[in-house]
Amino acid sequence: MSGQATRDRSWYSAPLGEFLRPTHVLDQLCGASTLEVTAEQRDAWSDQLDVLRKCLKNLESGHLFLEFAVPRLGGRADAVLVYEGLVFVLEFKVGARNYEQADLDQCTDYAMDLKNFHDGSHRARLVPVLVATKARDQAATADLKDGVSPVIKANAKNLESIIVRTSQEWGSSGCPGVAQWSPDGSVSEWLDAGKWAASDYNPTPTIIEAARAFYRGHDVSEIKRSGAGIVNLTRTADAIGKIIRESRDRGQKSICFVTGVPGAGKTLAGLNLAHRSPDMASEPAVFLSGNQSLVMVLHGALMRDWKERNRGAGREESKHARQRVKAMIQNIHHFRDEYLVNNQDSAPPERVVIFDEAQRAWTREKLSTFMAKRKGVRNSTDSEPESLIGALDRHEGWAVIVCLVGGGQEINDGEAGVSEWFDALQLKYPHWRVHLSERMLDLEYNTENLEGKLHRTGREDEPTRDVPSKRLGFCDTPALHLDTCIRSFKSSHMSSFVKALLEHRDKAARASLNHMRAPDPYRNGRETYPVVVTRDFSCAKAWLQDNAVGSQRFGVIASAKSYRLRPHGIYVELKLTKNIVCWFLNGKDDPRASYSMEYTATEFDVQGLELDWACVAWDADLVHDDDKWTHRRFKGSRWEQIHKPERKRYLENAYRVLLTRARQGLVIFVPPGDAKDSTRRPDHYDQIFEYLHGLGIPEI
Repeated sequence: MSGQATRDRSWYSAPLGEFLRPTHVLDQLCGASTLEVTAEQRDAWSDQLDVLRKCLKNLESGHLFLEFAVPRLGGRADAVLVYEGLVFVLEFKVGARNYEQADLDQCTDYAMDLKNFHDGSHRARLVPVLVATKARDQAATADLKDGVSPVIKANAKNLESIIVRTSQEWGSSGCPGVAQWSPDGSVSEWLDAGKWAASDYNPTPTIIEAARAFYRGHDVSEIKRSGAGIVNLTRTADAIGKIIRESRDRGQKSICFVTGVPGAGKTLAGLNLAHRSPDMASEPAVFLSGNQSLVMVLHGALMRDWKERNRGAGREESKHARQRVKAMIQNIHHFRDEYLVNNQDSAPPERVVIFDEAQRAWTREKLSTFMAKRKGVRNSTDSEPESLIGALDRHEGWAVIVCLVGGGQEINDGEAGVSEWFDALQLKYPHWRVHLSERMLDLEYNTENLEGKLHRTGREDEPTRDVPSKRLGFCDTPALHLDTCIRSFKSSHMSSFVKALLEHRDKAARASLNHMRAPDPYRNGRETYPVVVTRDFSCAKAWLQDNAVGSQRFGVIASAKSYRLRPHGIYVELKLTKNIVCWFLNGKDDPRASYSMEYTATEFDVQGLELDWACVAWDADLVHDDDKWTHRRFKGSRWEQIHKPERKRYLENAYRVLLTRARQGLVIFVPPGDAKDSTRRPDHYDQIFEYLHGLGIPEI
């Protein structure tokens, strides 16, 4: 790739020989910075350069990059040294006398991000080094787990010896670039430093990272994940942009249904649209979600990010930033109430509105009850989809609604499912042009009763045909379906495995699990996406701690009615509403954070969000019995069987949400039960364990 691409990746790039000659490196760093360089930053760079020149002067060859970009994490590694086939990721803390945990995690995060998402680093060996310049020497004993060593602690005096010793142990003597290692431990090829640096970077961010990126001005095309069979999020964004432009130009109203498997990127696409409506810079768009946890966590993340980048900002500036964040991401119920109660005749200021988790919209009965009890409105007869479409229908001319629909994601009483949207369109708003993929008719979207109501009027590239009477016409737009999970970036088979497990398609579940457990040749043959099961909760927690590195987030999750997990210290009754932002965003030193595993999140807390590693605690509310699921709820002092089909679906969907939250690996804890406690019969838990273990999930 071009030298320009290499320079774009770092602010300085040169062979060691060139770096060691008298040059104006400090001036180059200052000139490349997009922010004002403070005297403190300039001094830190100057001290860092002095340390590097002293420690690298005796090395015969190598290549040095300074301020190397790690875009997914929104930061830059201080230095990256390519030497003897290894990639040293150096993070400097000038003047530091201690190795702080946050700094160690930051250094690990940079190395793991390169390993996971930077093509040139997939088969490379990476060595993160934290250089606390005034700290004491510390012994380093490490291995190359996943091709990345644990962080090595160095100071200004021993950095050179650490680089030499590590290169002798793990490197390839005389390798002129970055070694690409084969599973047998040999070097299959090498990349020169420039090609390595400029190789493709294809990150899959968490929803929090993506929101931060959008807020900073990036768009979805910069955070896509490439690979065979993966639908590019850009394709969906382009399709929605085309619909918006055509609706504006033709003065028509349109509604799009974006579907996808859990973790396919629907929310990413919605947030991208809310912040950067394609070709619609002058038209505001708003992202609406009924998921209070998601809204609170995103608000908290964006404001923390803003404050970090705007230290010293005044109260008014902070207030303005908070208003901007809240305007971009709003609670759907506040939006609904505003135009159903306070402004019954006016249209919203936005012509483009994105509804997240549209399948969870309320039925007519639930909304009517809520409005009567909580708002004093006695004449409400609309379902939530009817009221929301009605608010946008007040616009003269064009408007666009984008509904993000998750398959099998209804988890609470009174959630209508996606069919309520079509009923509203058919009965009240037939003039709205409907765009969706025919995959909408799949069973998990709970639309099996729609086939007789829908009529395809054409493909996205075909002219619209007349619609038969009493049937709702739609334009088949394949790009509006995302069929591959990108949340579990190490394996695209996670969502299909969970779907097959819950549907009792054992053969399909085993096939998906085998794909997930396949050895990864780039990570010393370890499983691509580990899934394990245990009967010991302490073992499950230890597994999370052993597998997570750096700031990778882990935690315990369980269904909201898992009341018989209490004997194991798992209390789903301890609501996370007030602490949900801390649970998802705070560090390892905060007992409210997920890392402590003191608080358990439920499907209501984690839907739409994700962890890197998760423990799903499985109670006896969903029991495997005679090749079928038995659905139960705990009430008072005993279990009661659930008979209503919709409540069974809610419970299965709760486990669907829980089992698809982890990006990198999953442990399932199935309690052993207690023969002396009739509410925790061992045979119920044994049946769950035996089914999971029988599918091929190994026990730990």
